Formats: sequence, C-alpha cells, structure tokens
Amino acid sequence: MLNTRTVAMCLACCVFTVCCQLNGHPTDDKSQWILSSGLNLVDLSYDFAEDTAVWPTSNKFQITNKVEGPNVNGIWVSSESFCSPEHGGTHMDAPVHFINGRWTVDQIPISRLVAPAVVVDIRHKVEHDNEAQLTTEDLTAWEKSNGHIPENSVVLMNSGWGKYWFNQSAYFGNAENDVTNLHYPGIHPEAAKWLVANRSVVGVGVDTPSLDYGATKDWLTHRVLSEANVYGLENVANLDRLPQSGTTLYVLPMKIRGGTGAPCRILAHINVSLLETNSSNTLSYAFLLQEIGRASCRERV
Repeated sequence: MLNTRTVAMCLACCVFTVCCQLNGHPTDDKSQWILSSGLNLVDLSYDFAEDTAVWPTSNKFQITNKVEGPNVNGIWVSSESFCSPEHGGTHMDAPVHFINGRWTVDQIPISRLVAPAVVVDIRHKVEHDNEAQLTTEDLTAWEKSNGHIPENSVVLMNSGWGKYWFNQSAYFGNAENDVTNLHYPGIHPEAAKWLVANRSVVGVGVDTPSLDYGATKDWLTHRVLSEANVYGLENVANLDRLPQSGTTLYVLPMKIRGGTGAPCRILAHINVSLLETNSSNTLSYAFLLQEIGRASCRERV
C-alpha cells in the first residue's frame, strides 16, 4: 500500500515531467538524478551590487579600483576592490552588535555556523498587517505540527517580505530613507525570550531588514538574542523555497576580525530523507520535488 510520502513524490514527479515536456525537453539522466538524490541546495543570499539594499543610514556597496585587461605581459587580469557596510544585503548580526562583550563575527564558534534550520511561516499574518510579528504562539504552533525545535538550530521567519527586495521604498516601508518611519515585519521580543529560555538556538533569521519589526524604538529582540550570544541573519532570500523542517543551514559570513556583522552567504541543504511523513511535511516534500522540477526546467529552457 502506498504511503502519503510515496504519493507526494509521484505527484511531484508528474509535475516535473509535464513541465519539461511542455518546454520541449524530455527528462534525461541528469534530471532523474536530481529527483532521486534526495538532496537539494538553495541559495538564501542576495547578490551584492551598488543597488543592494543597506540600512538607510549606511553607505552603499561600491566597486572601486576596477582593473580589467591584459597586463604588461599580455596576460588577461581582472581585479577590483569593494567597499561595503557590515550590515547590508544578506548579512549576519554578531551578538556584539547590540551587547557589549558578546561575540564578534570572528569569535562565533564554527560549530554554530552549520545547523539544522526550521522555517516558521507568518505570511498569512503579513497579508493583513505589514508590521506583523512572529510570536511565541507561532513557535508553539510550529512545534505542534513538527515537533520540538531541534537543538542548536537556526529559526527562520518567512514573512514573504522578500517580494519587495527590488523595491526598496516598499522593503523599508518609506521612500525617504527615514529610519524613524520604517514599516516591515519582525520577531516579537517575547518570542525571542521564549527561544532563549526554552530552546537551544544558535541563530535566528528573517527575510526583512531587521530582526525587530520596523517601528521598534528599543530593539529589544536584538538585545535579548545578543545577550544570549545568538546571532542574527537579515535580508535572507528564498525562504519560500524551504520546507518547514529537514534543512541544514550553512552560514558563511566574511570573517571580519572584531566585526559587529558581515556580508554573508547562506546555503540551505534540504535532505528529503529527513522530512517526516506527517501532514505538514508531506506537503513540504511534494513542494520540494516540484521546486526541483521547476528549477530543472528553467535550466533546460
């Protein structure tokens, strides 16, 4: 008798096959390997360029001293320098960012940079409130469906805010770069306190400009997490491509000595074999395989 996971995989494979056939590309050995490997990598970082979103009071990312062309020996050389704020684009907030004496970027143990990740979806709340916050109730509801948040994990908030990434006025909630008038979702301080007191988390990430919601005046979510040496990840991309659980995160900040933060490459490794066959993760499993199929079709067009 077929279980729900098998049915989900079959349905996703059908979607994949139809997608490729509609684009005029039959499935081949490579695409079959992608489906059968049980693995998928997702890039959770935005690229850095002069139009990359940074905190309104920060300098923009800049490329300088660009050299391109043959050198004196006729050998092609391309080189350039860059200037970037620590807290711009997809980046890490080190705990020292808000609490004196806590870890700087280079002091964070590397064991904390590879961690299981969970995704808590609050998009349904943000549809009605652009300053909605992830609450303790959202976390306990996640656990009711998925089990306890794993030890030494990273909790990621998916608010759907990434859809505004290429419209910075919408992303920050105002067009004047006014830091006193920001509007976007975040994590409620009580949820941060609950995580610190009740779960062993090494990091927290959001798909918005800040862990605290836009209208904050006290930055309490940052302060609570930083006090416990929990790092933050901000402007995280592609969270809608992750299942609720079954993901390992690879957090790769630039190792800035004494840094309060750093530009960061974040990779998510989804292991299908870790997805449980309960109702929520069966849907995640089907969604994952559908996403693999869609990505493969895009690559083959």
